Amino acid sequence: MTATRPELERFLRRCEKQEFLDALTSNWLNDLFPGIRRLIGCDQGKVVHNEGDAALHSWMVLTAVTSICLEELKREADFTELLAALMHDWKKPVTRVVGPDGNVSFPGHEAMAGAEVDRVAVLLDLDQVEKAKLFCLVARHGEFTCFPELSADKQREFQTSPFVESVCLFQKADATSAHSAAGGHWPVYWSQIQPTD
Repeated sequence: MTATRPELERFLRRCEKQEFLDALTSNWLNDLFPGIRRLIGCDQGKVVHNEGDAALHSWMVLTAVTSICLEELKREADFTELLAALMHDWKKPVTRVVGPDGNVSFPGHEAMAGAEVDRVAVLLDLDQVEKAKLFCLVARHGEFTCFPELSADKQREFQTSPFVESVCLFQKADATSAHSAAGGHWPVYWSQIQPTD
């Protein structure tokens, strides 16, 4: 039986690492997010994802969203932000490509997960604002990671978005959960996306 919104929200707010990883193989989570079990063992390569497989990265993003909200934004993460952490790399396993140089990429995984937002929104009774924010965070998170390289128009689109705080939060959570083989993590672009002056 598929979990309801309150059940999923309770789970995402309180689950520990092993409980999260176990849930990825469960029927109840795969009923909501078909194939999400394939995150387990989905090798992301070591160049920009030295932290481990896509399942571990997703767990790290979920915990980062929670802690950044509490420590920096002085609030709890909302359900949409938690849901985006779970969903954002859901389609990596079906888009995984290994190049001739051995580097791993996942072309189109954001768009594929974004295409599921309407269905998920119906199942979890999201309102129109929640659905729009979830789509932004899931379908466009790849753009956040390369914010300085975007056109001026695309940068302004994110900077003036009604979801700009969540965009900044999600970019930082994703970046700090992606560990480089050379050490450190992806750059954080919060101050560029949402300038303080």
